[in-house]
Amino acid sequence: AYRAVRKAIDGMEPVGNTNVGLGVAWGLGTLTGSIPLEGAAPSRMNEAKRYMIVLTDGDNTQNHVNGVRNAAHDGRRLDRTVGEGINARTRGACTTAKGKGVEVFTIRLLAGDIDLLKDCASSSGHFFNVESEGELDRVFARILSAISRTRLTH
Repeated sequence: AYRAVRKAIDGMEPVGNTNVGLGVAWGLGTLTGSIPLEGAAPSRMNEAKRYMIVLTDGDNTQNHVNGVRNAAHDGRRLDRTVGEGINARTRGACTTAKGKGVEVFTIRLLAGDIDLLKDCASSSGHFFNVESEGELDRVFARILSAISRTRLTH
């Protein structure tokens, strides 16, 4: 199964624009079984620890509400307020996820809003600024180590 997932990921090609908040919202839906994915989460969800890894290679660029972009494909800024609105909704989605007990890790791959991704992460140690694709294996190994670490509680 791992090889199949890895092959599917390796075969992905970027098309279009970025809206990190939408990814967080869909991820939260799969972890909590909320709309529109009511049947996605197991019924004994309260007993499970939930993790989300948010990986992006760019700034928020397209508003899902009206399709307006905040940057042209040639890199010119079209509307800064659109990007700020998308970032505000992304912060809200991250706050909601963390408020529902989801531990959020964020990875900035080459480009993206560092402050936004730091704010989205559950803690400063959950944010990774990746400068080359070759670093991803090391970052995912660190995340896996943090997730699988045994925790003793009282």
